[in-house]
Amino acid sequence: MLKKSTTLIALSISSIFLIAASTGLKADYPERTIEIVVKAGPGSGANVLGHKAAQILPKYLGGSAVALYKKGGSGAVAQAYIQ
Repeated sequence: MLKKSTTLIALSISSIFLIAASTGLKADYPERTIEIVVKAGPGSGANVLGHKAAQILPKYLGGSAVALYKKGGSGAVAQAYIQ
């Protein structure tokens, strides 16, 4: 079993590598529309959540957001769209 200090050192080194790797990436979501994929159709509970998120997110992230409805296949259609 590893000591707490060894585990803490390993986590610290891993965190440093993750932060260093992500600094070179440029996020372009403020330049594009944020798509919120909802796996259910309009009128469902997921619709209310997706629509509300599309209204609230632009206030905090900038840009614009839209809820896309991809129903069918128990969420398989939405999953295929995301990939």
